[in-house]
This record gives sequence, structure tokens and C-alpha cells, in this order.
Amino acid sequence: MSENPEQPASPTSSPAPKADFSHLYNQPGPRPYFAALKPLEYRIPQPALAFVNRILDTFPRDDGKPRKVLDVCCSYGINAALLRHDLSFDDLTLHYESTSDLTSYEEQVVVDKQFFASRLSSSRQDLQVIGLDLAPNAIRYATDTGLLTPGGAGGFAEDLEAAPPSDDLRAALRDVGLVVCTGGVGYVGAPTFGRIAAASARPGDLWMVAFVLRIYPFDETIGAELRRFGLVADKIPGVVFKQRRFVSPEEQRAAVATVRARGMHPAGVDEESGWYYAECFVVHPAETDAGRNPVDVAGLFSGLTTLG
Repeated sequence: MSENPEQPASPTSSPAPKADFSHLYNQPGPRPYFAALKPLEYRIPQPALAFVNRILDTFPRDDGKPRKVLDVCCSYGINAALLRHDLSFDDLTLHYESTSDLTSYEEQVVVDKQFFASRLSSSRQDLQVIGLDLAPNAIRYATDTGLLTPGGAGGFAEDLEAAPPSDDLRAALRDVGLVVCTGGVGYVGAPTFGRIAAASARPGDLWMVAFVLRIYPFDETIGAELRRFGLVADKIPGVVFKQRRFVSPEEQRAAVATVRARGMHPAGVDEESGWYYAECFVVHPAETDAGRNPVDVAGLFSGLTTLG
């Protein structure tokens, strides 16, 4: 459910120009970010939550505890907020909107920390979520409010596209069992995901959930890199997910042209309707731990394909 939906991609990885929200991305807190995205009906973290929870519930760690989660392009910790609390994305939007008069960073942290503490999920209290992002202010907010693991071990402002992980991040990645990315693909790519897998103590046991805009490839880039670690990437068939509305006709035309160039013409779903659409890719071990049986992805996510 990682949350970096509008960070501009590098020129080589971005086939269609997207609106630039980067002026909102590294603010002291998330209120301007939510205010800007609300009119565009940004929504992708909500459907992603169901897929992540299904994996956490079905494939716990060997000791029965939930898998440790890494949120790639975590931004202000929105995915962590949804995972660890009894909250919907609309609840988050309403909270930030109703407290938009808070001016100081300290006030925001106090109010938000109390809000999240009051909504902590009883079934996810022991879930660890760590975050990776380039924006140090966003990481600081997510850590200070307790969304990511406090104490510096939960948030990392690093660029794995350009360099290997620091020693601290590498240590934190060793026991990650589930990687989430909601909107970051196109900004991060195969180098980031490959370095995450390489840092794992058990890379062949990793699960990943990535919601990827249809303008970007996944299987032939990130999927190919992860196959080196014994992982398989499957696209959830027959469903796409609305991510947000287009900002302008120019942005829409560019997206439509790119999707057409990629050969995508599904009936009833089209960027010409005014929405960016995302697909869900699930990366998983080639076999399950129990009995070394192939993973039945279609069966695992049965019932969730109606969430698009």
C-alpha cells in the first residue's frame, strides 16, 4: 500500500508525463497532500489493504506472528495507518481535513498521535511496518506519530535506485516478509526491488503486493529482476483499480496514448473515462512452505477482485 502516487518518475522510466505534486510531498505533515488529492478522488491504498491483509492472515511467520512489512515509497505512512488501525482511507482524509487549522508541526504530531493511538487495531498491535522513501520530512512525521516503528529503526530516507541500502536499512530488511508498494512503481524500479530482496535473509520466501499504473511495465522489469531470487510475479487477472482522476486533458491524453501503445484495450475499462487505472501484481515464492506446493494466487485472492 505504499504511498508515493505522484512523485515524478525519472525520464527513462516515465512513458507518460504526470502531474507534479512534489511540492506537497516533503512537507512537515500530510494535510496539504490530502487536501490536494481529495478533489482528484485518490483512493488506491484502500483496495490494496485487502490484498495485504489476505497475505498477512494466510501466511504468518514461522512463529505465528504477522510478517514484518516494508512500505516502499511510504510517504507520510498512510499504508501503515490503514494496516495497523481501524481506519479507512476516507477516515484519514476526514481527520486531516477536520484538523487543518493546526499550524505547528508539534501540534500536528500530538493530535495525530492521539488519534492513531485511539484507533489502533487489536488484531494488528504486534505488526511491524517500516518505511522507505526519499522524503525525510515525510519519514519523520510517520515515525514521530508512531505509524512506523519509532526510534529510527522504522523509517529510512534512502534512494535504492542509486545506491545499496545503508547498514541500518540492510539490517531492518533482513526479516521483512512482505513488501507493499501502492503507486511508487515508475519512480522506483528493478534496482530498488532487487536490493530489497538481496538484503533479505530469506529472499525466496518474500511476498510483495504492488499496485502499478497501467502506463508502467512491471513483469518485464521488476518481475524479471525478482525471478533471480526464486520469486514469481502474477498479475491479478480481470480487474483494474481506479487510482485517481486526471489533473488535465494533457495528462489524460498522454496516459491514453501510452496505454494504447502497450496494447491494452480491455472492454469497459479505459483511461478515456477520466481515471488513472492501476493493476495489482503479487510477487510470491514459487512454492508454499507447507508441502512445497505451488501458490494458488487466484484462489488466495478469491473475492477481492470486486474491489476495483
